[in-house]
Amino acid sequence: MIHIRQAFKSDERSVYDLITALMGYPLDREAFHEVFVRNIHSESVLYYVAECDGGRDGDIVGFGSLHIEPQLHHVGLAGEIQELVVHETVRSKGIGAELVSRLEEEAEKRGCVSIEVTTRKRWVDAQRFYERVGFKQTHVNFTKALITQKHQLKVMTDRTVSDVIVAGLSSWGVEYIFGLPGTTCLGLVDAIRRQEGMTFVKVRHEEAAALMASAYAKLTGKVGVCLTIAGPGATNLITGLYDAKMDRAPVLAITGQVKLQYVGPGSFQEIDQDALFNSFCVFNKTINSKEQTIELVTLALRHALVERGVSHLAIPNDIQKEPLEADIEPMEGRVPDFRISNTGLIERAVGLIEHAERPVIIAGWGAKDQRDNLIKLSERIKAPIITTFRAKGIVPADSDLSLGVLGDVGTPMARRCVDDSDLLLVFGSSFSEKTNIPRKRTVQVDIDPMNLAKGFPIEIAILGDCGVVIEQLLDRVGGRDAETVSEDVRIEKREWHAQLENEADPRVAPLRAPFIFKVLREVIDPDAIIAIDVGDNGFWFGRNFLMERQTLLMSGYLATMGFGLPAAIAAKLASPDRQVVCITGDGGFAQVMGDFLTAVRNNLDITVIILNNRELAMISMEQMIEGYPKFATELNNPDFSEYAISCGGAGFRVKEPGELRGALEKAMGVKKPAIVDIGTDPGRF
Repeated sequence: MIHIRQAFKSDERSVYDLITALMGYPLDREAFHEVFVRNIHSESVLYYVAECDGGRDGDIVGFGSLHIEPQLHHVGLAGEIQELVVHETVRSKGIGAELVSRLEEEAEKRGCVSIEVTTRKRWVDAQRFYERVGFKQTHVNFTKALITQKHQLKVMTDRTVSDVIVAGLSSWGVEYIFGLPGTTCLGLVDAIRRQEGMTFVKVRHEEAAALMASAYAKLTGKVGVCLTIAGPGATNLITGLYDAKMDRAPVLAITGQVKLQYVGPGSFQEIDQDALFNSFCVFNKTINSKEQTIELVTLALRHALVERGVSHLAIPNDIQKEPLEADIEPMEGRVPDFRISNTGLIERAVGLIEHAERPVIIAGWGAKDQRDNLIKLSERIKAPIITTFRAKGIVPADSDLSLGVLGDVGTPMARRCVDDSDLLLVFGSSFSEKTNIPRKRTVQVDIDPMNLAKGFPIEIAILGDCGVVIEQLLDRVGGRDAETVSEDVRIEKREWHAQLENEADPRVAPLRAPFIFKVLREVIDPDAIIAIDVGDNGFWFGRNFLMERQTLLMSGYLATMGFGLPAAIAAKLASPDRQVVCITGDGGFAQVMGDFLTAVRNNLDITVIILNNRELAMISMEQMIEGYPKFATELNNPDFSEYAISCGGAGFRVKEPGELRGALEKAMGVKKPAIVDIGTDPGRF
């Protein structure tokens, strides 16, 4: 017969013997007494043993503890049942269930208003407890053999809601979660710690976590995930999540929430997260019971990928710890194949192309992976390629086919060619007013039906994947004899590039932006990923940096300062073998500079180029254009190179033109996060 009773000091020997059997070798008795037994009479920790009749002094076959946490006086006490241990040979008799039942009774007697049953998923999770009773890390050896040995004791382990969520994210290809730990998300953070193949990237500010998730999603097409606490953590995510929303990047934001019993009356750090996230999320739910976990997590991931937007899940603290034996199905078979096209319109498009005399291709971000196909189509139909700013670099700038960027930071020959064309073939562009695609005969291809004919009626709107449609066009369209780019346009392009060279004066200090970008394009790897910030640095990059095969990351529609550094960190994690360069201004960098420490902590050899003009130069320019006096745009900056060194990175300061190339080459070769702080002239021309 089994008896369950509270353990008192006289049971120290029995409990010691039990834990010794569990570990397989003797405990440090003094440490055991000090750390373990001293709490037996504590009001906050109660220990219980289950013992069999007929054995020597009653054989202990089960052991459990009840931790009672004092809460605010008006809500009483909360009980947490932990560390349930039963003998392997009697587990089938339900000793664990009897222990739980008894502990729940005791908790109720003491006025607890909630009970949480916390069990251990793996042996290693108990490691921290046993270290407290005198073991060193190297002495703890939890193995499968120990678990299955006859007559050994076994921790009763259930997976939790957090475990299921994190394992499910992993099965959907999530490798990195960006965020900060805190009270209302500790269950999730611990599940990430234990999930093989998952890395928690701890940031210094939640805005950076959301920007990293957005940049990661833009670059890879996978779901970017960020995680933080309820309340202020959730509100700090908003800027980065809006960046993802507006640039159509699939992101999942996970926030903790206060325990369900405290939701509603305005508890500590409780905000109405449903209302907060509803305004911009494609999916927004709170997991109010463990039974909802599988469906809601799957829906959140599917909505993010299918609708290319932001999903949000709030998970109350107590729900995170609930036991749950379930698995989220992997992504395969749950997300449709988007390599589709409206084939009925392809023949009509071919007809327009063959009758056009001056066709022009405009490639947007949605066609960023179609370099080879775009070049083939351009050569076949003799149409030059022009890109949006976000798609800058799809075709190398020195290619005869490339006429540069269309829009505010574009080239004169791109605008001239588009204005003179009689047919525009627009692939993967959302028709931003910053690009200013004119109203004329157009064939547009986009996977998002809302982008088709977005601003005005067009001739043919093809719903489909750019790659599929271009391949279908290549199968059907005939070749031409005319030149792809006219001689007049070639001359204009040569003159434009010569002008950029002439602007790059190597003699002026403080250094002028055209010279900086000339040197940058000479030293940056042709296959690098370049993350740019918002401000005058972005203007000069768009206008003066001639790309080869580099990939550009930017904040497009939201255009938020501070994007560059978090984006570079995410890019290096996603593509560790590629060079990653962040180009930012002193204003944008200062907003997120704390997360340079994140790059250092994760040993990410990114190079941060700061155009330090001690001013919000773009705002000063806008004040001048609108007739306002310059006001509130000056900046007092630290020595950013010294800051980099103090963080554990490398720092270089450039004051003279002759120092620039050497500093850049050293920064790109140190194999650690580096900052190049360049004193820059705030004037444009």
